[in-house]
This record gives sequence, structure tokens and C-alpha cells, in this order.
Amino acid sequence: MREQRDQLWFALTVSFVLAFLMSCCFVGKSSHAGEFPAENSRHLRLVKAKIRAAQFLSKATFGPTEDSIAELAARINQVGHRRATSQWIDRQFDLQPTSHEAVARDIVRVDGNEVDMQTGGPYRYRYQTWWHIALTSEDQLRQRVAWALSQIFVIGDTGTGFNGDDKRSIGNGEESIVDWIGMSNYYDMLSEGASGTYRELLENVTYHPCMGTWLSSVRNRKANVSAGRFPDENYAREIMQLFSVGLYHLRQDGRLMTDENGELIPTYDNTQIKELGRLFTGFRYHHNTNTGSIFTGRNLGDPMQIYVREHDTNYNYSDDPNAPNTKTVFGTVLPPLSVPINEQACKDEIAAGLDAIADHPNVAPFICRLLIQRLVKSNPSRAYMRRVTRIFNDNGRGVRGDFHAVVKAILTDPEMYRGQRLRRRRSSSGLSVQVIPRGTEYSRLREPINRITGLIRAMRPTSNYASGYMMLNNSNANNSNERSIRSAVAQM
Repeated sequence: MREQRDQLWFALTVSFVLAFLMSCCFVGKSSHAGEFPAENSRHLRLVKAKIRAAQFLSKATFGPTEDSIAELAARINQVGHRRATSQWIDRQFDLQPTSHEAVARDIVRVDGNEVDMQTGGPYRYRYQTWWHIALTSEDQLRQRVAWALSQIFVIGDTGTGFNGDDKRSIGNGEESIVDWIGMSNYYDMLSEGASGTYRELLENVTYHPCMGTWLSSVRNRKANVSAGRFPDENYAREIMQLFSVGLYHLRQDGRLMTDENGELIPTYDNTQIKELGRLFTGFRYHHNTNTGSIFTGRNLGDPMQIYVREHDTNYNYSDDPNAPNTKTVFGTVLPPLSVPINEQACKDEIAAGLDAIADHPNVAPFICRLLIQRLVKSNPSRAYMRRVTRIFNDNGRGVRGDFHAVVKAILTDPEMYRGQRLRRRRSSSGLSVQVIPRGTEYSRLREPINRITGLIRAMRPTSNYASGYMMLNNSNANNSNERSIRSAVAQM
């Protein structure tokens, strides 16, 4: 088995070297990404369509392939690139999401192992799963957006038990998933959420046990002033700073707002952090039968539950009898908890708090900028930002934060293509299309991981690894011009 894996990585290494040499041929002394000959005007139109298709797919997938370029280019020639790419996006979101958890389990099984194997670092299968799906799955757009979302709803996988090989009883004869699969479960949540709404994903992230573990909201207890104990504020800070509104007020075109003194205007203060710290109390790992404690065993596969006795009831945070008995989130006073309190009432209060966060005007420019930066370009123009945030605020059907509509707005915007210019050339040797890259201020540097996936998908290495995982289709390609388009654009 080790020999087969060595052969796989040797093939990949050779592919990297070949792709680098090919890219040197295209971006060398001539300072352009490539020049592609055409037999006649009709063929020239097809070449342009293939270049546009490759440019689009390099942003919307983990790397264009010859088949995907040819298919999209043909449709571009039929209906135009905006309509063709819009239809492609719709078809991609209609595909069934590829499950990282399911593929990880399958790879382990094919290797003749068990998910709770006690040796050999089983968590490494999680990384192999990510690479396999990124390189071979059909739902490329969903997986690419999930990768972007994972850099927004960020979480780490070290130092907190995410890589263990243990599972535990959760009552009624059921067991939790093995710890190391929890992060795959979290990633699947992002993947499925890529076609939902921001508000839905924000709640799923809030209740996911991996996030609860990472930002210590799980087992977050209500205050006991006399004992000097106050709610943990870790998730309260990060949900605002990283997942929703950012640090400073923004205009809808992404510009920072300033006050009358020219100073930036903070979106929240320590009082707001404390209010949210109180809101996110009482979370515990899911358990079917244990109802008497917040300290249930770790379960990284089911949404967290609320242990009512440790949810802040608004009455015990302050010794001041005149203190308000409600919580306030961005100016919205949340409804008082019912008496007697129950789990549904706690969830309703948390939902109201999440509503207030998701409705904040900063959310659209903050989240849209991050998505544009991870998919298209580092510094979107104000006009680009306005066009995308308008769709975030209302997808045209009264829905806010519709990721499907937002991603479509990002990937079909004219600004997406401004990183390269196409120039028609006529010389003694005939017609050609020249691709001229512009500075990175018009695009972005490719993330190293996306550059690698693009190279692998472009070069189509194969492996005789018994399971077939990490193996791509290696149909013989006869169109060297198409290979050139694919490889040249892969470097942009």
C-alpha cells in the first residue's frame, strides 16, 4: 500500500514540474499568458469562448478541465457568456452535495481499516478526503464556495481533541461519531449551507459542536456573581468580528464610515460582547438521555443542546435588582424568557439574537467582500461591491443572504474578467488570440492550495492505488491548443 501511495505522489510531483515548465513557456519574455492560434474567424470565436470558460472555471472550481472548458465554451457560443455561466451555476447548485464524512468513511473501509482505529493517525484520512473531493467531485462550485466559507466561519483542527479516535455512548444504544470525523461533519455543514441563506448557516455554525469546542461556547455557564463566575465571551466576540459585522461600520460599497471627527466607527463595544456572552449560555454536547448535567460527553456529530439550568435567565447576572431582565443585541431588545423557562424558550431567544446579528447592515458588505476576495479578486471596486451587496440584501424575491444568488452575482459580474485582456491578432502566420494579464490589483494571487488543485486537475495524473481514490479521468487529449488554454489560465 505504501508503494502505491509513493507512486501516486511521484505522479503528482512530475505533474507539478511539467505544469511549471508549461507556464514558463506562456508567461516568459512575451509577458502575456498565452497566444492561441485560430484557423479562421469562426474558430477564433470558439478560442475566445474557451478562454472565457477557462477564466470563469478557474474561479468557480478547483481548476478547469478540458471537458469542462469545451462544454461551457460551446454554451457560451450559443447564448453568451453571462447566460451560459449563470446556467452553469444553477446546474452546479442542483447537484447533490458530496459528503466529506461519507467519503472519509469509505476511504477508511477500502483501506481495510475502521474509523475508530487506534493507531496510524486516522485523522489523516480527513485530509485525503478533502483532496479527493476537491480534485474529482462533480459539485465543484459548491465545494469551492465551502472552501471560501471555511475561511470565514473559521475553525482549527488542532489542540482541542478533534483528531482523536474515540467515540462515546449518547444513550438509547447510540454512539457519537468518532472525534476525527467531526471536522468533516462541520465542513459538510458549510458545503450544504452554500446553497442556503446566511442566517441559516449562522445558526448551524452556532450550534455545531466543533465550533462550540473551538470557541468554548459548549458548557458555557450562566453567571454566578457571588462566586465570581461570568459567561465565556469567546464566541460572542468572534461571531461579530469574524462571522458577521467586522470591527467598523461599512457603507454598502465597502467603504469605511467615519464620524464627524474622521474617526472609524466601531460596530460593537464591550457591553455588546457581554450581552452576547449571556445569550450563548447553556450549550452542551447532544445526549439522548442525560438530562441532569451540562457536562455530557463529547459528541462532534450532532447539534448542541441547551441545558436550561445554565442558560442565562436575565435575573442572575447582576446583583442590582433594577437591572434589566432582557438582553439587547445591536439595539434590538430580545423578548423576555418564559417562566418557567424551557429549552425551546432558550432556543427562541438565541434565534432572536441571531436575527439581530444577521439583519445588521454591515453583514452584506462584510461577508460579500470576503467571498469576492476568496473567489475573484482582492480589491473589488465600489461598484462591484454595490452590485453584490444589493443581491445579498434582497435576491429579487425578498430573501436576504441567499448564497446561491450572491455567488451568482459575484461570478457573473463583468469585473470578474478584468484580470486579463483578450486581443485579436493577425499576422503572417494567421489569426490568433492573445491573453494579456493585468496587475494583481485587477485580480488576486491564487491561494497555494488552489494553484495546486488547478495544476493537478489540468495535468490529470493517475494512480494505481487500489481504492481508485485520488484518480482522475485520463482520457487521451489531442487538442494541444485546449491544453495550453487550460494550463495557462491555471497560472492566473
